[in-house]
Amino acid sequence: MKLELVKNHIELTPQNTEEVASLDQLWKLMSDCVGKEKKLVPMGIYVAEEGKPAMFHIEGLSRNNEAQDIEVLAPCDCEVYCKICNKLVELKAGERIPICCGKRMEIID
Repeated sequence: MKLELVKNHIELTPQNTEEVASLDQLWKLMSDCVGKEKKLVPMGIYVAEEGKPAMFHIEGLSRNNEAQDIEVLAPCDCEVYCKICNKLVELKAGERIPICCGKRMEIID
């Protein structure tokens, strides 16, 4: 992942498909169409060495968000939607049901 400081913001650029998926997951967790803002707060001490991670706590997550870290899989081929922004996603059986606008998407009957 390429990290670049530009004035007062940070740009994260994924370098492979795994990083694209991780950044997408972070983006969905941090962004919320409606609700409280979230922020990254540094944890502990960062040791500036290759291979040493910098750790951040995500402040502003509700217990509901934390509970959604549990992976929920689609029971069959179906469509899921977000009650907040009405986004639709088609899933195959066994695929992970995504989180959108801070909440797990729901299966359309």
